[in-house]
Amino acid sequence: MTPRTLKLAIGILPSLLFFSSITLAAKQQVFVPGDPTADVAATLVGTWNLELTVEKPKRHWEERRLQIESVTQNSTGGFNFEGKYSWAGATVASPQASGGPVSGQIDATVDGPTIAFLTAAHNSVRALWVERNRFSGSIEVRFEGPAAVAPTNLRADLTKISDPRKIVVPASSNIDVKELLQGEWSAVLSKDPLPRRWRVESVRELSDETLEVNGEWGAASSLTPVIAKIAMYDNGANLSLVTSGGLSISAVWVSPQAIVGRYQDGGRTDVVRLVKGETGIARPITKDTKITVLFVSAFDCKYCHYWKVTDERDFAASDDFKQVSYRVIEAGHFSDIGRDDDWPADLRQIRDRLHLTAGTPRFYVLLDDTIVASAFGPGEWTNYLLPRIHQFTQQKIAASK
Repeated sequence: MTPRTLKLAIGILPSLLFFSSITLAAKQQVFVPGDPTADVAATLVGTWNLELTVEKPKRHWEERRLQIESVTQNSTGGFNFEGKYSWAGATVASPQASGGPVSGQIDATVDGPTIAFLTAAHNSVRALWVERNRFSGSIEVRFEGPAAVAPTNLRADLTKISDPRKIVVPASSNIDVKELLQGEWSAVLSKDPLPRRWRVESVRELSDETLEVNGEWGAASSLTPVIAKIAMYDNGANLSLVTSGGLSISAVWVSPQAIVGRYQDGGRTDVVRLVKGETGIARPITKDTKITVLFVSAFDCKYCHYWKVTDERDFAASDDFKQVSYRVIEAGHFSDIGRDDDWPADLRQIRDRLHLTAGTPRFYVLLDDTIVASAFGPGEWTNYLLPRIHQFTQQKIAASK
């Protein structure tokens, strides 16, 4: 071998080693962390809780469910799976669960066994199998629309949940669950102070240890029949409530008198707190009720300008506009909307009550001096708040006849 040939061979050696390592990694078998002899497929099948967390600043974002129903080994030594994906606590077979069928794979990588799948909403999840019942990684979430605001640095942790078992009231194992559930529960949303209630009329225990809860849901006198389900998992008693109109609640029983979780109505999501024994229902609208619509804007907010040239113009030309008092706050900067100079004296109590400091466009509806609904962004205005305003104005017109 000539010196030149030797030099060339030494030069390509690192590349050969690199591609050889990839080939070897691809041929490695997937194993259960901590238990290489365990059945991979049997370990994977079941329900996994997907917790999404914002890294900076660190805070909980929301939860989903991944139900792996079947697992088959592929030609590379990894595994393919089929299942369903849904919001946490929602019935995975429900069309209102904002999920649907999902497929993915678990492959061996240089870091270890890794799960990867793409949801129907094109959200990409990739996580390392770090413990027998836990994956840890990240999720790329696709958000659409001019008002879409969401974190991009989302951490994803998948934890397997055990099969449902007998329901236990948090911190009070000796309380009769069925008896505690029955009666009136108030529902308070973090972004919408309009009071709602859940009236539980009967509770039936099913063969799988879960509870079927029959009752009514709604605001004021407009209650509609609803059936909910409660199942016991590792994270506590989980409530799943879905109405015929598509509204859903997925929540965890955190104390004997409180259930806290996620609320979804159409494209609107919120945090809901259900409290036992309080209704807090607002008084009915009369012909003398003053309906105020408050728009909080900012000079440097492009979404505010977008809303003004589209939705505000349409709203001003509507019959609903004739029934309301329309007020506008325009701050100088969307990052500083709490300045006294920008708020009339009679509206500052609203700013103080809501601790408004940043973020636009915001919309609020008041019945007399009570805030009953709110929205953030043009999307929530169209999909959520505008129908509520129409509902309130129609009630006022009806009361005037």
